[in-house]
Amino acid sequence: MPEKKIKLLLVEDDRVDQMAFERAVDSGDLPYDYAIAGSVAAARETLRTGRFDMIILDLLLGDGTAFDLVPDIKDTPFIIATGSGDEKKAVEAMRSGAWDYLIKDPQRSYLKVLPATVESAVRRFRAEQKALEKDLYVRAIIERVSDAIITVDEKNRVESFNPAAERIFGFAAAEVAGKDITPMVPALGTGETLPVREDLLAGRRREVLGIRRDGSAFPAECSVSDMWLDGRVRLIVSVKDITDQKELEKVLREQAVLDGLTGLYNKRALVGILNDEVGRSRRYHRTFTIILLDIDHFKNVNDTYGHPAGDEVLKGVASLINAGVRSQDKTARYGGEEFAVILPETDGAGGLVVAERLRRNIAAHPFKVQDHRGSETDISVTMSLGVALFPQDGDASEALISAADRALYEAKNTGRNCVKSAGV
Repeated sequence: MPEKKIKLLLVEDDRVDQMAFERAVDSGDLPYDYAIAGSVAAARETLRTGRFDMIILDLLLGDGTAFDLVPDIKDTPFIIATGSGDEKKAVEAMRSGAWDYLIKDPQRSYLKVLPATVESAVRRFRAEQKALEKDLYVRAIIERVSDAIITVDEKNRVESFNPAAERIFGFAAAEVAGKDITPMVPALGTGETLPVREDLLAGRRREVLGIRRDGSAFPAECSVSDMWLDGRVRLIVSVKDITDQKELEKVLREQAVLDGLTGLYNKRALVGILNDEVGRSRRYHRTFTIILLDIDHFKNVNDTYGHPAGDEVLKGVASLINAGVRSQDKTARYGGEEFAVILPETDGAGGLVVAERLRRNIAAHPFKVQDHRGSETDISVTMSLGVALFPQDGDASEALISAADRALYEAKNTGRNCVKSAGV
């Protein structure tokens, strides 16, 4: 079966670079079905009429920059290529949503790593899409789970108990016939749960606890309706076991705030935590420190050993960061190979001590990875760190991040593998 081609859009305004890309595709017999746009305007028109598996954006274009196109890109991974080794631009690219970035060199050797970069980004994007589809599939199943249907008389005695009720509660219908339903659905009692019972009898659906035969409790959605039969009122109790739904909601909540690779908080969660800490510290006139950490030359790890090895390094670094701070401190993956730590109730000197400890621990740690050939090897990485103090270096979240960012890039520009403070 022929290999499925990757639909690729190259946004590049330099004709020489366009031709170099075309030669690289032809000479490497790369499986690309590609289009080329020479400007922001042309790219917008192409994106309006076509769909792509991957987009490669030159950072600087004649009528704008790659960042101008980001809002127009929907559900498609993209890579930003920059003509300089400016790591600040690279980090900005990753923060904008890019899946990777390439440094364009005069010899255009970056085209040699382009196929692996594209393949890795497309593979990771498709894996995430498949995971999302799986989540939607699980939700659809949960929504279609059969409910327990139980009828009870005016004294709460069970009259009928359908097969789904047998499965959910673990009782056979004959075992519960004529018995009080309250031990299985305490919310239908008349004691402390009377307000819930009244809500249910009024036709409102409520979340309640169900009790199984073995005594274990489970979350359930319950609704009650009444009917007249043989001159008497019967209650029809519908109980839906929502254990899976609650577990899925927990997973989705975690996915909303946690980074899928490292298990640390993600950038979105970090911003919320930082805003809360700024508000708390401002209210009680306290101080706290934020540290931004960036792995030095991380792209070399991916290019030399492959993205799976890079992922292992990211996970290992995250683990070392977590191990090096207190339980009340908050750690996050801020984007790409950049991390952040919030240290409540910590002054600038204390923040520098923690930052230096983290730098030293990471630099001394051998990370076990597998290279492209599957051979296990130890590699080392270093980190540059920037430290900022509230409120001295910034009295708002954005100002603090900017201050820590400046300190981080001072560390990058003074040799890397060091800690710099915004206040120095």
